[in-house]
Amino acid sequence: MSGDNLLLILFVIGFTPATVALYNLFFNTNLKSFSSFEMTKISEIRKKVSILIPARNEAKNIENLINSLKEILYSDFEVFILDDNSTDGTYEKAVKLTENDKQFKILQGKDLPAGWVGKNFACSQLVESADGDYFLFIDADVILSPYAVEKAFGNLAALNLDALSVFPSQKMKTFGEFLIVPLMQWFLLSFLPLNFVRFFKSSAFTAANGQFMLFHKEAYFKIGGHEKVKNCVVEDMELAKNIKKSGMKFAVFTGGSDISCRMFSGFSDSLQGFSKNFYAGFNKKTTAFFIFHIFVQLTTTAFTILSFAVSNYFLLVPQIVNRIAISAITKQNIFYNILLHPLQMLMFIVVGVNSFIQFKTKKNRWKERELNSI
Repeated sequence: MSGDNLLLILFVIGFTPATVALYNLFFNTNLKSFSSFEMTKISEIRKKVSILIPARNEAKNIENLINSLKEILYSDFEVFILDDNSTDGTYEKAVKLTENDKQFKILQGKDLPAGWVGKNFACSQLVESADGDYFLFIDADVILSPYAVEKAFGNLAALNLDALSVFPSQKMKTFGEFLIVPLMQWFLLSFLPLNFVRFFKSSAFTAANGQFMLFHKEAYFKIGGHEKVKNCVVEDMELAKNIKKSGMKFAVFTGGSDISCRMFSGFSDSLQGFSKNFYAGFNKKTTAFFIFHIFVQLTTTAFTILSFAVSNYFLLVPQIVNRIAISAITKQNIFYNILLHPLQMLMFIVVGVNSFIQFKTKKNRWKERELNSI
């Protein structure tokens, strides 16, 4: 095969899916959808919000979270933190940080019963104590700005939603985190039209992040809450799907400068964290599509670099523009994401294979617990 023919094939196969991703990002309003969380006007209607936080071995994160919650400017809220049988002193630290603060209540979780995933059981226990009109579930490694709750509730009220989820801006410090963590928002923004999540009733168009999910209490109980998804590893997606299947309204946003999180600390933690959700979160067709697309990107990139021909570099334009745009709106380092793009695509495949092996061999673990149910 001549070099010109190979170039044409790569152009058709490699350029097209990347261009579709760009179209989805710019013209299917993903840019607008992912920035609207910060721009939405704050609602004047205020209801009590119960902020519910499951915490297992979160001693290193709990202080930053609690300090940010103490600065919340929303007028009517309560905070429940449930220590899920931690072994690192999470409970004692949380109690000390919140003593004499009546808005905070620190609970001790029960032993995990059979048939439940740990986080789901912790959330179910939290709901039993909540007294709010709305339930806001956040992870213990999340940091909120003073206006985060008010803006989230403002979106919920202004758009007449029954529930919403926010993808926090991800903080990364190590090289291993830069290799893996940016992948989540990259494939979300590239391949899922976010307006479809809000306007299409089909549960096929669903995205959610359990790090920040806000429910109207009635909507939460209507779908059966966390008990309905008690054995699901990707409970956030299942909760969102159940909202849509029940005919209710759901939407997703990005946290911008209001909601941030350092999900993992280092390469091993990032690999395990993404692997525990990958196989459970995607069906076979979706997984095959992603792997094919990534293989094409890697092939196109390798051919372009090895050809040493400047005229071939146009093949990389869609990929580069895509990474610049997504990095900018998700508050990530643009230079690192462009430089590491080929390695990140390779790590996507590694995560997928690792996740498949772990679930098939029943060796999927997170925070010292087995995760064999899907």
